[in-house]
Amino acid sequence: MSDSIIAYDSKLYEILDKNATVKRVATGFKHTEGPVYFPEDNSVYFSDVSGNKLLRWHEENGITVVREPSHYQNGNCRDLGGGLVSCSHGQRSIIRREQDGQWTRLVSLHRGDRLISPNDVVVRSDGTIWFTDPPFGLTQPGEGYGGNQQQPGSFVYCFDPKKGDIRAVITEMERPNGLAFNPDETILYVSDTSQVNYSQGHHYIQAYDIDSDNKTKNKRNKT
Repeated sequence: MSDSIIAYDSKLYEILDKNATVKRVATGFKHTEGPVYFPEDNSVYFSDVSGNKLLRWHEENGITVVREPSHYQNGNCRDLGGGLVSCSHGQRSIIRREQDGQWTRLVSLHRGDRLISPNDVVVRSDGTIWFTDPPFGLTQPGEGYGGNQQQPGSFVYCFDPKKGDIRAVITEMERPNGLAFNPDETILYVSDTSQVNYSQGHHYIQAYDIDSDNKTKNKRNKT
């Protein structure tokens, strides 16, 4: 296996050295997701979804288990205060690790019904939390506790923790999965991975413009 990095767009080299290589630092996991870098201690937190663990890698200390069971945590990110915000398949919630190490459920419901199984999450510079909610924690063996789907579809949500307000901002995708903003946060990219469930499903990335009210518009296919 080559350790070189192949760039399909030269813009990658604006943030990555052309001579950078890939180095394997740990093995032995079932299903890794959601790596988040913490520059203050040069560590990476990540989920082993099927392994039901949240782990931390540090160059000197290696791998340590942060949370087991993790209730099938998946995507992770940092909030504006440097805290760890995570998607919990098992708890069907967006959760946050507080400074004392305890975990708080930030949001579990939309219009009075339980979320399906939050999958991936990003925090915008205004503090809003954007996340996807496909059913993989209900349908995929070893990725959650199962249960009944209460939402009418797999949506992308915007949650404002200051107001306690949650809105479904994208409702037409079948299985929204990974998501990310462009550098100035005017575009949201969301992948649809419904091919995981059936061969006629999708495997592409959609782009949406974001207006001043955190609403999405101008959908287009990017792949």
